[in-house]
Amino acid sequence: MVLACLLLCEMDEEESWSVGDSAEDHREAKGNMNRVVAQDWELRMWSAPGSVPRGGALLVRCPVPSHVSSHVIVTAWEEEHHSPALITPRSPTDRYVMTASGDLYVRSLTQASRFRCHTEDVLTRRNRTSSTYAHYHATETSGSQTPSITFHSGHVTIDQGRPTDLVCLAQGWPPPKFKWYRKQGQRLAPVSSSPAPTVLDGVLHWSGGVDAEDEGQYVCVASNTLGEARATLQLSVIGEHACFSHARLINA
Repeated sequence: MVLACLLLCEMDEEESWSVGDSAEDHREAKGNMNRVVAQDWELRMWSAPGSVPRGGALLVRCPVPSHVSSHVIVTAWEEEHHSPALITPRSPTDRYVMTASGDLYVRSLTQASRFRCHTEDVLTRRNRTSSTYAHYHATETSGSQTPSITFHSGHVTIDQGRPTDLVCLAQGWPPPKFKWYRKQGQRLAPVSSSPAPTVLDGVLHWSGGVDAEDEGQYVCVASNTLGEARATLQLSVIGEHACFSHARLINA
C-alpha cells in the first residue's frame, strides 16, 4: 500500500535573480532569466487510515507539487512516539529506509503507527513539517495468499554519482521475502551488497551514488511458501557532464 501527504502552497514574496559583472550583463541576465518566486506551503497528510497485512511492507509518500518540485525537497520522516526521532536517507535501519527521492519504505509493518514528513525549500532554507500524521494499521490475515507486486520503480534515470534507489513493494501471506537479481544476457545474477548497492528487503539502495557500470535491468523476486511474483526494473545512468569555462580577452 502507498500512502501520501499533500503539499499546499501560497505565494509569498517575489524576488528577481540576476548575475553579471557589468551594467550590460546585468540587464541581459535580468531579461533572460526566470524570476524565482519565494513560496510558503503547508503540509497535510491524508487523514484516511490505511492498512497492510501484519509483517508486510509499506511505502509512504510525501508528494511535492510540480510547481515547487524544483526547489522543495523531503529531508526526513518522523514516526510518532518512536525512535529514532528523524529518519533520513543516510540512516536506514532494520525497520525503515528513506529513499533518495524522499519516500519512506517501512520494511515490516507490525503495529499501528503514524508518520509525518519534513521538507525544505533549498532556495530560502525555510523548513516545513506536516501538521498531521498519516495513520496505518497492521491487520490480521485469515488465509494464505500468493505474493503479488503492488508497486515498483519501473524505469529510473539518474546522473552518475548521485544516490538513488530501486523499490519493489509486494503483499502476500506469509509475508514475502525479497531477492534481487541483475540481468546479464539470458542469466540472472544475484545482487551482492559488496560494494554497492545495499540490499534492504524490497529496496536496492545506492547511498554513495551510482556508477556507469550500475546501469542495467534488475529483477525483484518476492516469494513465500505458496509461490512468487517478480518485476523487472531498469536503471539508466547519465554520464558525468563536461564543464567548460568561457574566457574573455581584455586588451590593455
